[in-house]
Amino acid sequence: MNFVSVVLSLLTLVILPTVIGSGLITCKRINLGCYVDEKGVSHEDMKLGIMGKLTFSWLFGQLILWSVFQFIAVYNILKEHSYDTIKKEFVIVSAGLAAVSFIVFIISAIRKRKETLRYRSKMQNEFSSYPRYNNSSTLSFILRSGEAWEKILLAIVVIGIIVQVILQIRLAYTEVDDSYYVSEATAAIGADKLYYRIPYTGATTEFEPRHGLAPFPIWLAVVSDICKCSVVSMAHVLVPAIFLPLTYAVYALFGEILLGEKRRYLPVFMLFTELLTVFGFYSYMTPEKFFITRLREGKATIASLVIPGIILCLFMILKSLREDKKIDARLYILLFMLNTAGCLCSTLGALICVLPAAICAVLAIFMFKKGRHILPMVIASLPCAVFAGLYLVL
Repeated sequence: MNFVSVVLSLLTLVILPTVIGSGLITCKRINLGCYVDEKGVSHEDMKLGIMGKLTFSWLFGQLILWSVFQFIAVYNILKEHSYDTIKKEFVIVSAGLAAVSFIVFIISAIRKRKETLRYRSKMQNEFSSYPRYNNSSTLSFILRSGEAWEKILLAIVVIGIIVQVILQIRLAYTEVDDSYYVSEATAAIGADKLYYRIPYTGATTEFEPRHGLAPFPIWLAVVSDICKCSVVSMAHVLVPAIFLPLTYAVYALFGEILLGEKRRYLPVFMLFTELLTVFGFYSYMTPEKFFITRLREGKATIASLVIPGIILCLFMILKSLREDKKIDARLYILLFMLNTAGCLCSTLGALICVLPAAICAVLAIFMFKKGRHILPMVIASLPCAVFAGLYLVL
């Protein structure tokens, strides 16, 4: 792995998803629903600031790319096409999405700039000075006007994430699952064939279509091929190093929503989240161990990133239902893509990802006596039903 591989990885796994997510999803403001303070007073919608929008864009963009890859890969695998076909189609579609997203983002930015200038010129007649930014994120608020303890805690949180990334890279180790994920990805690149060898033994085998329903190893192969690095380096270094901050960003969004108007305590929330993760090795197989050491594997990605994302999405839907607010349609799009990403990571994801949505739908009916969310949730859960059905049929 060299400097070029690192740059290409950042472009592929960070910049590209953020551009796609910004252009297609988060150009307009994102509302997180109302919150109620200690006195029972309902406040206006909370709105994500710069950092929140970037996080949402990154998450949305990565899920869009995962969803696109899932449909492209499964179709070509079932048709017994070559690995190179999947790679070419994914690159073409990703480039098209990036181009469209960039154009949409530029148009949206120009319109927003015009609206801002028009509003400022109108307000200059009433106010002598007008703040340039009135919808700052929690991070920018802390950096500008936060107390010293807030800045110190924020620095500790950032340093903690950096330390975890460094330890992930330095203490990377092989395990039994590497003989599946890494071997399958390496074999696909080398032979331009898909699922033609038994990863654990290396012997050739007949094509088993059910393995292709969760082509996470093929995604790993495509990404490593695009970034010009070996599959082992991508699996043990780059993917965990990039997905760990993304996962913590999802937890930070949880904190933004749960803390409400007390979002100044977000560094405290994130610090305790890091402590629970780092010191969560209370038995052999824990969620914390999967998060810290095995983000390169499909099931660990479901447990650490996809399931928390689904719970975050459902929580925001339930908040909107509780406050009798109109539910942002983008939440259902996010839920659809999360379910598709879960199916990409593992065939078990078809069952694991749909259960929280089903429980949420039932709870909403009994708690709020509202059923308008049922049909969108059913549509958002269709990927799980489709891939689970294909698994049973094949």
